[in-house]
Amino acid sequence: MPDFADLKTVAEALTKEGNLDTVQYKSEEQVTGEYKDMKLEIPLFREVGYTDDKKVVATFTIREKTETENRLDKLEKGQVVQDGAILELAGVVGGQA
Repeated sequence: MPDFADLKTVAEALTKEGNLDTVQYKSEEQVTGEYKDMKLEIPLFREVGYTDDKKVVATFTIREKTETENRLDKLEKGQVVQDGAILELAGVVGGQA
């Protein structure tokens, strides 16, 4: 990255919902590894510095989610669906009164 301001773009990409659901490692054009359900470690950037030619280099860490984290994600997604259904039902019942 040419500038520290570019870290914002990287941070937004790393924290975007669903962006780390599948991660591929490539060597040139060949996929050398594929991982699912990854999680970004906090702090967001472990190290930030400059290369010899004054480009910004940032190090971040990702890992596979634990079974508990995956279960919690599924539970939260199910809750959103349930909450929507309850609101819809309340609107139907409330409209009949």
